[in-house]
Amino acid sequence: MDFPNPERGFYRPIEVHSAEATPITSSSVEYLRKSFSLLLLEFYLTDYLESDIAQDYLDLMQEYFNNVREGGANAIVRF
Repeated sequence: MDFPNPERGFYRPIEVHSAEATPITSSSVEYLRKSFSLLLLEFYLTDYLESDIAQDYLDLMQEYFNNVREGGANAIVRF
């Protein structure tokens, strides 16, 4: 029986640079789960060094989190 990594070890990095990014879908997460149970979500906040984080970007983050959960994976989150 094959097991994807047990929530430690190998992970798939995903970079998110702006609010216009296309979020990963839950079906994409399910596909990645065949090899990785962890995703590294790297949210870049360089556009918001001098201002509050835009609501569009916060909504995008939430969509990533929801789709990762629906797809059955876990996330390492970095800003």
